[in-house]
Amino acid sequence: MKNYTIQERFFIFLGLICFGTWFTGYYYHYKWDKEIQESMHKNDEISERYLAHSMTKSMAIDHWKAMYFGQKNFSIMLEKQVDVINNYWSQENSKLRDQLFDLTNMSSSRTRDAIVPPEK
Repeated sequence: MKNYTIQERFFIFLGLICFGTWFTGYYYHYKWDKEIQESMHKNDEISERYLAHSMTKSMAIDHWKAMYFGQKNFSIMLEKQVDVINNYWSQENSKLRDQLFDLTNMSSSRTRDAIVPPEK
């Protein structure tokens, strides 16, 4: 067995300390990097879930808005059709009332002429 001098022992000790420091730094750097990557992965999963949930809500809101506005426009269209039909039959009813009034207030000879429309 060889006896090392004090300088050789010092350099061996210094080399072991440097190697140990480098290895310890590498170990903790790897450990922290792994924890950061796991944390980021978990956060990504959470973000993906909330994003999917938010997208689903957005799509549902858009769907129900479209349904509401579609029904609203359909109702407006039906109201216009009902108004047109109501105006038509109001005019027809008004004509019939005028004819009935004329029939009830005319003499009997003129009544026959009013009942039978003239031929064209």
